[in-house]
Amino acid sequence: MPALTPENALVLPAKSSYQAPTSGEELWFEQRTGLQATFGQATFDLACVDAIIAKGFGRRRCPTPGEWAAFVFAGGVTAALTDKYIVPPGLMWPPNERNHVVWQVLWDAAEENGTRLEREVLAVALRELLPRFVSGGPYFMSGYQTWFQRKWREFYPDTTSRICHVRQESIVRGRKAFRKLTPPQQASVVSIAKHIPTMLRIINPLVEAHYRW
Repeated sequence: MPALTPENALVLPAKSSYQAPTSGEELWFEQRTGLQATFGQATFDLACVDAIIAKGFGRRRCPTPGEWAAFVFAGGVTAALTDKYIVPPGLMWPPNERNHVVWQVLWDAAEENGTRLEREVLAVALRELLPRFVSGGPYFMSGYQTWFQRKWREFYPDTTSRICHVRQESIVRGRKAFRKLTPPQQASVVSIAKHIPTMLRIINPLVEAHYRW
């Protein structure tokens, strides 16, 4: 389990430069055509996410809020690409800024070191962590969320308290999904997953200190 050191910690800025693209032709990992490709990709994406969660989060204590579980996941991907762990500037961090700051780091890491992960696994991570605008309509706030945040809330926490464990059935599903991946894909899942425990050690105390439910 890699340890956090001053040399491998990357404290993120409080505000994003908004330089990384969030739509358009630059997003190679979003290029899908036809319903069959879309639904087939969605199944593969969930399998990869399940596998990473089973291998990385496992039965460890995890943040229940989806935004911080996504931060942990993004930190695992970033560390696999750069050998550096992302650290938030604080929990009082506007969600839109947080999502775009993390996305900027991920985009830069993928552009510079993308060959360190199998291409399809990297594509899944980028699709899952891309900030996407969600309209809240007349009654709820609009803002940016990621697909991973929504998946986490729906499938994984075993409690509504601020710290949770991953549901056992999700871990079993992830282990099965892992076995169906190709050897290069499995290697990339393991590369991401091995950094998740360090990210949990960064985020869990902050969540426990900030949230009261």
